[in-house]
Amino acid sequence: EGRTARPQSMWSILLPALSASCPDLEAMRSEHILKGFQPSELTGFWYEQAFQDVAQVGASCPTLNSTLDNATSVVSMDLKVKYGFIPFTITELYHPTQSKPGVYTKNAAEPGGSLLNLPTVVVDVQPSYMILFTCLDLKLTHVTEVVIATRARTVTAADYAAVLATAHSLGVPFEDDKLSRVDWDKCPAQDVAQRFVLADERL
Repeated sequence: EGRTARPQSMWSILLPALSASCPDLEAMRSEHILKGFQPSELTGFWYEQAFQDVAQVGASCPTLNSTLDNATSVVSMDLKVKYGFIPFTITELYHPTQSKPGVYTKNAAEPGGSLLNLPTVVVDVQPSYMILFTCLDLKLTHVTEVVIATRARTVTAADYAAVLATAHSLGVPFEDDKLSRVDWDKCPAQDVAQRFVLADERL
């Protein structure tokens, strides 16, 4: 399970988007985000453990490799997935909203990417995990994105459940059984090791 059957359709399927009646993203932020959030907490290498995204169909082994532009506070996240045996990477840019910690506008660093801006909030970030939520309304359907990512490649069922409970308690609208759970046991260890090397080179 994963991002999209065809990489090029990841953003194009959302081009008709018009923001309308999404829930209050700012209200979902944890106390840590409101009082102590630092954008640098998002940087480094992350393993997606679960997601909900209409653009995530057909890919596997999703990771995020994030860097911070200190001059602009823009966070750049390289999302890497695999389609079968074929790797695919897209860079997502998180543009901060001034005076609102953890509130971003996300777009893709690719041709036409700046035409589609997705309201996104860092619901919570801790040393071991982060929760991201994106929402907008299309003319024909409602689209949300939920990302649960961790520093560790694999997590215990209890730790995973605890992160989901945190997301629910903060008002993130999702059903557990509608999340796509990443099975890292099916991802080659060699491929994961190579990603660590790339992450280290960028930090």
